[in-house]
Amino acid sequence: MEEGCIVDSVHATDLLQLMHGGRAAHPLNNNGEIPVAPSPIALTHRTGAGFNPTGKQVDNVIPRELTDEEIPLIINDFISAANHAIEIASFDGAEIHCASGYLINQFSCPSSNKRESGPYNGKTLEFRCKFLFDILESTVMLLGVRKWFFESRLSCPTRIWKRRTR
Repeated sequence: MEEGCIVDSVHATDLLQLMHGGRAAHPLNNNGEIPVAPSPIALTHRTGAGFNPTGKQVDNVIPRELTDEEIPLIINDFISAANHAIEIASFDGAEIHCASGYLINQFSCPSSNKRESGPYNGKTLEFRCKFLFDILESTVMLLGVRKWFFESRLSCPTRIWKRRTR
């Protein structure tokens, strides 16, 4: 194998990372709009000074719980964004970012998804992961397997910590 060819081939792939902040978004960065989430549970930490236009730490707000009717609209937004990234902006692929406490991760975690009913409820891992699976399945159907990538960390940090300390 020629020296550097692996690195060169990796550098030749341009991906656009797609994510939705969910409850990690702040009205100061979102035209005053209250963030949305699986459940109306605010983040416990403050939004850092570098992550809002005030230049100071600010408290997070309680997000608005998404309705079952709104969730497919957000799934379609992911699909549309992935399609635009590849077909219009000429990226090689799209990465669906589903970690770091953003919306997809919020649906998959029992600490942030307390929905009692509906197809995206928080009662079982299968229901909590439905949002992610619907995004991935729809994106693959539209773009094909070679045009998308995803990052996954389905366990919440608090659940991992509890498991490690037992």
